[in-house]
Amino acid sequence: MFNQIFQKMKKLINIIIIVFFLSLLIVDYNNFNNKQSSLLEISDIDNDSINIIGNHCIPLDVILKVINDYEYDARYNLLIDDLKTITMSNNEKTILIDENLPLFYDKKYIYLSSNDKIESDLDLDKKEKLAFLELDGLDSDKYKYRSSIRSIRKFVNHLNNSHNDFYDKLDKIVYNNERGDYSPHASLSIFIDGCRVVLSDGSFGEVLLKQEDFEYKINILKNVLNQHNKKIEEVKEVDLRYSDNHIVFFNLIKEGVDG
Repeated sequence: MFNQIFQKMKKLINIIIIVFFLSLLIVDYNNFNNKQSSLLEISDIDNDSINIIGNHCIPLDVILKVINDYEYDARYNLLIDDLKTITMSNNEKTILIDENLPLFYDKKYIYLSSNDKIESDLDLDKKEKLAFLELDGLDSDKYKYRSSIRSIRKFVNHLNNSHNDFYDKLDKIVYNNERGDYSPHASLSIFIDGCRVVLSDGSFGEVLLKQEDFEYKINILKNVLNQHNKKIEEVKEVDLRYSDNHIVFFNLIKEGVDG
């Protein structure tokens, strides 16, 4: 009797295993089939009949999927501020898109002008041109890190809106102790086309520079460059920490002197 029960249990286990593997095959096939169908559908779209205006970072294939209701990575929705489709004559379409622009990125996220953030592995056009953010020593303190991010986002947004020539050449934003020769505190610096612009010291382990002070110092930077008839790429470093006293230190690359 026990032998019969054992044989039945053995058959039942074999059936369960077979059903399990068949289910895996069906799911895998469906996923593959959906991906292939999506690729075929996108390739069938007549791109010549679609005119897209306003996209800077969202890939073209993603926009085509959005307007044609195909499956796409939902994270791209955070980049879309507004999207309108205008149907013209002869079935031509004009797509007007407003994007929430990426401003900079760190090891985990890309930070947007809308105050949102997306994972840094998301594929974007011109992603390599974004400035990299280095906040040494703040990784372990989430509150100070988020607080510093909020301030820096406002700074970079201002550059993008009011000093686009600087924003387009922004390489990275750094908060660390590399300026220890002048101060025991960590310093906030931005790198614009290779020029290090030292903005402030921070003695409390986070970025405390106020927005109005940042805007004031960027205006000083422009005035100094114009006054000396220099381009930003000709200058190695500008120290604006003491600009409240109307003292600006800058180091020219070619001359190798302070001014």
